[in-house]
Amino acid sequence: MPRWATPDAAIRDYWRRRGGHVQSLDLSAPRTGTLHGAQEAELAYACVAWALAQIPENERKIVVAVALGASYRSIAEYLHRSDWWVRHRHMRGWTVVRDILAELDLIPANRSA
Repeated sequence: MPRWATPDAAIRDYWRRRGGHVQSLDLSAPRTGTLHGAQEAELAYACVAWALAQIPENERKIVVAVALGASYRSIAEYLHRSDWWVRHRHMRGWTVVRDILAELDLIPANRSA
């Protein structure tokens, strides 16, 4: 059973955990409270980190920023690039991350494929 519904949900969850908010996260989701559940969660977070590491740094920053709620326009302004450039980089990186997480069964597989 997939752990997250979307790649963005996986990235947000991983990023919050990475940011030191571990106390507020349930590492044993789905709420078993067992050591095995915690180990599965740690592995899942490591897989998200690995998936993000498979894309270039610029794309990774954009994918994470969008997952955390930033708009293409705000990212474009910050990077001094066009909205189109940001959108293109986001979709290219997001697709790679999505495919990796789906292959690892951490998110539902792409139903349109």
